[in-house]
Amino acid sequence: MSEEGKKRFRVKSLFQKNLGLLRTLLRNKRYKEFIIFLLFVALSFLFWIILAFGEEMNIAYRIPIKYTNFPDNTIITYDLPTSLTAHLRDEGTVLMNYSLDGLPALEIDFRQYANSSDAFILTAEEIKEKIKKNLRNTTILTSISIDSLAVYYTQSSGKKVRLRITGTALTIPQCIISGEIRSDIDSVQVYAPEYLLNTISYIETDSFLIKDLNRTVTKTVPLRRISGVKTIPQEVKLTIPVEELTSKTISIPISVDNLPRNVSLYTFPAMTKVECLVPTSQFSLISTEDIGISVDYNDIRTSTNDKLALKIDRLPSSVQYITLSPDSVEYILDSKR
Repeated sequence: MSEEGKKRFRVKSLFQKNLGLLRTLLRNKRYKEFIIFLLFVALSFLFWIILAFGEEMNIAYRIPIKYTNFPDNTIITYDLPTSLTAHLRDEGTVLMNYSLDGLPALEIDFRQYANSSDAFILTAEEIKEKIKKNLRNTTILTSISIDSLAVYYTQSSGKKVRLRITGTALTIPQCIISGEIRSDIDSVQVYAPEYLLNTISYIETDSFLIKDLNRTVTKTVPLRRISGVKTIPQEVKLTIPVEELTSKTISIPISVDNLPRNVSLYTFPAMTKVECLVPTSQFSLISTEDIGISVDYNDIRTSTNDKLALKIDRLPSSVQYITLSPDSVEYILDSKR
């Protein structure tokens, strides 16, 4: 038996099997009543559909937008919508035909609207008039999803402007941002109508907030959108340098500020231990010359005990979580002759 013959045999067998099952069910009074009930339900539903499609209905349709006859040297500087939603009212049968056949695309012909200002705007009424041309006379266009359609374009070569990074990056407590946030590019090519192009001197990234960093990461960040302006690229890769912190202890001599010429002041002890966290790469680079600790002679007048509080005068920006031991010292004054 050929393959086609086998298929016909299987279909015939399946039909005979189901037909036999139906006959068996119909012999059963309970199943027979249930099947008749289903037939009446199906007929009722069919009549309801016929009546419903004879009445007026309101249905939303997606209409594609087609842009034509743009010259090769023309750059669209703002994203254009590719479709809109139109709400139509008519008899159900008419609306069903729209659903089956589909509505023609809304065509925007560049040659019809081009002007010297490098931009044109179609109002909602103008868009509706274009859509109505593709509808039957009985169909009412009740609303559309956009209130206007703006087209910004340019035929100029554009210009390059600097990139400005706007955002914040935060690390976990055991790490630190170890340098400037870097971008894979430092400038952006900008296209816009002349009146807009002349006002742009830089392009910013979208503001970002990145938390809980524990290692150097690279993130893709979009550029901030400006209406009527196209940027190339539209996003940049940012590298955020992160380093682990390590503990460092260093002894620093204590100096005296605002000391009169005829007075000597001696602190006990003469040095203090600075305990801090520093980036791993700078551990060996930070020395006693980088940190300044002092007492102020003028604090003697306001001191309530025989000690002076230590002050941090100088400290590398990468040093974090500082403690001084001790954080105050005893002192002795000696007058010079």
